[in-house]
Amino acid sequence: MGQTIVSDAHGWGSVRESLWGGVQEYGSFTPMNIYAALPTAGSADHDGRIAQAARSGLTSFVELVQQDADLTQRIHDALQETDAHAAASLAGGAER
Repeated sequence: MGQTIVSDAHGWGSVRESLWGGVQEYGSFTPMNIYAALPTAGSADHDGRIAQAARSGLTSFVELVQQDADLTQRIHDALQETDAHAAASLAGGAER
């Protein structure tokens, strides 16, 4: 067992990228309108409801991913802080 707990900053970047990478683009999806191709009564309203439901779902998804990314950042920060405290306490008792 070593004397230092290590939280790799590069590893954190990798985790953040795997969580967040591409989410903004994915969340910006907008469904095409069908009422232009099928101009019947209610088509525009139908398209609007579908688009709103899709936007709402995607917004919720993006928010959840952001919460996950923020949580992993806090975990990383806590590990870094714990590592610094452990290193400081070990340095005080080390022989010189």
